[in-house]
Amino acid sequence: MIPSSGWPVVFSFHGWCGSAASEAAYDGLRTFGAQKAIIVHGEGWPEGSQWQSWNGGGSAGANADGGMDGPICEPATAKSSSHCYDSCKEKGYCTTSGSPNVCRWSHCKDDVAAVLGALEVIRGYTAKAGGSLDDSKIFASGDSNGAMFMYELASDPRSAKVFSALAPVSGLPHNGFNRGTLNTNIRFLMIAGTNDSFVYPFPNVPKDPTESYGAG
Repeated sequence: MIPSSGWPVVFSFHGWCGSAASEAAYDGLRTFGAQKAIIVHGEGWPEGSQWQSWNGGGSAGANADGGMDGPICEPATAKSSSHCYDSCKEKGYCTTSGSPNVCRWSHCKDDVAAVLGALEVIRGYTAKAGGSLDDSKIFASGDSNGAMFMYELASDPRSAKVFSALAPVSGLPHNGFNRGTLNTNIRFLMIAGTNDSFVYPFPNVPKDPTESYGAG
């Protein structure tokens, strides 16, 4: 039965090196949302055989040197070298030998544009089937790297007013990317574990009481 007000849409984004299928099995949304909403499990951009990721919350930095406020993680805990995605090489952020910013770890493509494009494709297919979307009920959630992407959707002016609610699970923006949102009506729920040292859920950066560095 087609909802009279249009279909709600729920996006769900997997973690680093995850997949749409693994996230669908993990969150159960296709079961919970059956007959109630359009459920979309996105597939992160792959560069290499297993490096599927989402670019958001500072995961790729902002330039060749790193983030908006220096390194995006605690350099002492970072790896001695980092994987360099082809899309980051194209921007001049790194070379085949790696990245000067050892904290960078995702691709550098525009995932906000990709998600908004996907939404328009969904809108077109829904219209062909005789239905419509309920623009007041466009939601998204994500796990880990997918959770960090929620902060990108909230802060990017192209997407901030598209989403009604966002729910990141075990993910925080990197140092310098806690930018807030232009949409004062957006509902935002962050779920974190107090024993999670990889994505530490509380501020622990002495120079900035709003930031935290995890162990990863």
